[in-house]
Amino acid sequence: MEKVKRLLNTLVDGSVILLITSMVVVVFAQVFFRYVVKSSPPWTEEFSRFNFIWLTFMGAVAVFRRKAHLVIDTLVGILPRRIAQFLNLPTQVLISLALLMLVYQGIILCRSGWFTRASTMNLPLAFIYLAIPVGATLMLLYQLFWISDYLRERKAK
Repeated sequence: MEKVKRLLNTLVDGSVILLITSMVVVVFAQVFFRYVVKSSPPWTEEFSRFNFIWLTFMGAVAVFRRKAHLVIDTLVGILPRRIAQFLNLPTQVLISLALLMLVYQGIILCRSGWFTRASTMNLPLAFIYLAIPVGATLMLLYQLFWISDYLRERKAK
C-alpha cells in the first residue's frame, strides 16, 4: 500500500506542478501577445480558466493529503481528549460520505456537459467538469488510507 501512496503522491504533486507551470507560461504569453504584438490568441483566456479549475481541485488533493486544509478546531479544543478521539473516526466517515456525494454529483455534471463545447477551445465541458470527480476520488482514496491506518493503529494498541 505504501508503493501506491508514493505513486499517487508523485502523480498529484506532478500534476499540480504541471498545471501551475502551464498556467504561468500561457498567461505570460497572453500578456506578451496582447501588449507587445497587440493581438493575443483567443484560446489563452479560456485555457487559463480551465487550467485554474483543475489546479484548484488537484491543489485541494495535495493539501488534503498533507492534512493541511483549513481546520476549525474550536469544538475539539473544548472537548475532553477521550471524547475528541472518539469523535475522530465518525468525523472521518462523514468526510468520506461528503466526498462520495461530490464524486457522484461530479459525474452527473460531467454527463450533462458532454455535448456542450467550450467556445474557443472546442472541448466538451465534461473534460473540465471531470476535475470534480477526479479530485474528490483522489481525496477519498487518501481518506480511506487514513481510516485504514487509524484502524490498524487502534487495533495494535
